[in-house]
Amino acid sequence: MKDAMEGASRCVTFGNPVCMDVCPLQGDNMGMCEAVSRGDLATAYRRIRDINPLLGTTARRCPQLDSLCEAACVI
Repeated sequence: MKDAMEGASRCVTFGNPVCMDVCPLQGDNMGMCEAVSRGDLATAYRRIRDINPLLGTTARRCPQLDSLCEAACVI
């Protein structure tokens, strides 16, 4: 949990994350990271769930590692 909170804190202090620009779902990544940085996983889940009701399916099928959010991340 501590690692997740530290990683999320880096995203929050970065400013306008490019991962949001390349996400086809336009997820609330900044809102999720802000909640995770505080240790509020319930809010983080709700912020992403509001945009995407099929989280498990998307996580398995999204090409994030190849060309989207994770490839665009500058951190």
